[in-house]
Amino acid sequence: MSACNHFDTILRISNLVRTIESEGMKLTVGTDFTAYRRLRSAQFDQRPLYPMFDIQCSFIDASNSFWIAGTNDAGDLVHTQAILKLNLAGTTLDEHLTVHRQKYLTPGLVGDADQAYFSVPGSAGNITGTVCYHGEFWLLGGELGFRSQGFTALLSRLTFELAYTTWNPDFVFGLVPAQIAQKGIGVRYGYFHGEPGLWRSADDRILTEEWVVWMSNQDIARLTQRKPDQLATKPSSNINGQSVIAQLAVSNLSSRSELTG
Repeated sequence: MSACNHFDTILRISNLVRTIESEGMKLTVGTDFTAYRRLRSAQFDQRPLYPMFDIQCSFIDASNSFWIAGTNDAGDLVHTQAILKLNLAGTTLDEHLTVHRQKYLTPGLVGDADQAYFSVPGSAGNITGTVCYHGEFWLLGGELGFRSQGFTALLSRLTFELAYTTWNPDFVFGLVPAQIAQKGIGVRYGYFHGEPGLWRSADDRILTEEWVVWMSNQDIARLTQRKPDQLATKPSSNINGQSVIAQLAVSNLSSRSELTG
């Protein structure tokens, strides 16, 4: 990467951080996943830590992963996300999700994670090389939260920018519950592609549906060249009945990705 490209990347990242922090969210980027586990521990009952980003279950350190956390003016946790670099040279995402499915399954979905299987979309067979898994995305909602204002796109964009300049991955992917994938949340994250997949039990019962959303290296390059959207004005507390129904629907989603915008 040339000096000019490095400088452009620094400007993009600093502008993203400045925009987000100007609206009251202080950001921290870390690679210590023991610290991340402590940070998340207060939420375990409502939002379990996924095994892929749990240092007690996976090898994760500064060489292959980082996390981002956001806190409000009171120091309360309002945002998390994490990303992990995988070496899938000589294999595919299809094979990886089959072999390591237990680490991607929503904790508590079944009693025995070994008895759950993921029906992988066809495109996963073409995803190989250096591949990053993007997960743990959560954003506080409610009157004092940060949803429905455009933070989702900016926060995801920050992770993509950092991963792209650090590892230059061939692909980035995530898993999104069907309820919000069908409403376009993958696009709001910034992903260019998405396909539905199914979690099934050993007796072939459907447990839940999740979409695989993904981008190629060329997609990420194009994304970084797009001007980020501006944050919207914070929604009024005087919302209509339709908005109330929408918020209640979102509050009942699985813990994989609890956000609306």
